[in-house]
Amino acid sequence: MIEAGIVIDQEYTGKIVAYLNGGVIKEMQRSLGLDGLTLNQYAAHPAVQNRHPTGLMVVDEAAYLVEYRRFIWRHYLCHSPVPVTEEKYMEMLEILTPDAMGQNDEHGDHWFLMSEHLRENITTMYACKDGLYLEKNVDATNRLTWITRKHFDSESLVAID
Repeated sequence: MIEAGIVIDQEYTGKIVAYLNGGVIKEMQRSLGLDGLTLNQYAAHPAVQNRHPTGLMVVDEAAYLVEYRRFIWRHYLCHSPVPVTEEKYMEMLEILTPDAMGQNDEHGDHWFLMSEHLRENITTMYACKDGLYLEKNVDATNRLTWITRKHFDSESLVAID
């Protein structure tokens, strides 16, 4: 029987449901008032089953970090850049001071990272080249996720007026 770990949804949703310590549940927000139950009692409770229909699993910290990184990739980073208007590009540039900016490099004629982050290091990048403006969620600390000049070469991209 598992005595300790992090309780998450079977289909991870980006949130920790509860902690299991000494075989007893400690809810994150005490939202259901079910602290002190065993894992089996907690998982069998109708309110828990309703809130977590895919079921629960207990993982250690290393496995949790793997699930968390998969979630971040699936929900924020695996998407291709999308075209935006010049107006949207300029609006986002002027709304807040960017975290970072550049020009005439591997990312385009001009580019910037939003200072407002969606989640931890995840922010939105905007770049332009030859009148085409792109937007993409990126990891601000991982340039491999950033827009590059090759993204502008895709035949499927069309400038938005």
